[in-house]
Amino acid sequence: MNTNNETSQIEKQENTLCLFIENKLGAIERVIGTFTLRGYSIENLICTKSKLSQLFKMKITLNCTDKELENLVKILHNQIHVLEIKLMMEENPSKEIKTSKVG
Repeated sequence: MNTNNETSQIEKQENTLCLFIENKLGAIERVIGTFTLRGYSIENLICTKSKLSQLFKMKITLNCTDKELENLVKILHNQIHVLEIKLMMEENPSKEIKTSKVG
């Protein structure tokens, strides 16, 4: 018999988010804090300047369920410094799902 905890472990998969955030003091720490406060372990983190000097590009890989990923994207959209989020599809890296902040 599967418990809820065992089921959630089975459903977890590796997901990669690509975020574009403002190049502001403390912005990277706020984004990373979002994961830490909710108990998510970041498997891989790459942070570079984007082609636009006022933006950073963060590529974050973590193991989570689809529901957890959906909640994280909603939370990240509420962050002041997060401008755009892309979900990188592992089975086809050239395919991305893009979500942008409106307003």
